[in-house]
Amino acid sequence: MVLDTKSSDNLASIPILVYTRTDIFVFPRLKQGQHRRTLGKKGDFSQMKTRALLLVSLLVFSLFALAGCGDEEAHPVLALEQKGKDFLSNWNDAVRRGNIDKLANMITEPFVVIDEDGNETVYAKADSFVEDFKKEVEIWVYENYNIRPVETIVADGNLNITGTIYYVRHDPEEIAPTGLPVTYRTNTRVELSFVEDGGNLKLTKMKIGE
Repeated sequence: MVLDTKSSDNLASIPILVYTRTDIFVFPRLKQGQHRRTLGKKGDFSQMKTRALLLVSLLVFSLFALAGCGDEEAHPVLALEQKGKDFLSNWNDAVRRGNIDKLANMITEPFVVIDEDGNETVYAKADSFVEDFKKEVEIWVYENYNIRPVETIVADGNLNITGTIYYVRHDPEEIAPTGLPVTYRTNTRVELSFVEDGGNLKLTKMKIGE
């Protein structure tokens, strides 16, 4: 298409794009003898700014609302994970202090233990586990006992923690050539399964080893 730039009719039909900070307006081409002193009234820009600010405010409000919904959904999970961390802290402290009786209130009945060789022991009563653990502690001297969480998974409202269990055991009856008790170090994987009982976590299963 070839435009006849000498014709005022053709020029009048070509739109002019005028850009502002908040919007785009299209004005028709001015005819001969016409003049425009401003691109728009002062009130037009005020209205545009008001609309822009309102739009931004609504957007920010929506983002906060969405974030709030996500937090509400995540709070039960985060609270359960924190309970798991507090549980392990109390469990580690009880073992280090030799307060084995305290563990009876931290496990379910029955309570399942799977050792590193894959042997499964089911304790129908919590006291049975405590008595076995006490015998082991009497034989072995535990040091630096620590169960450290590595990964937490919440499924169907139940908490599962995978981590590492580390401790140093000394056998007072087995003496090394140095004259000191033989030391055994354990640093292996542990899988823990929990259930909530009256708002408190209880350990229902402990699997030690791969």
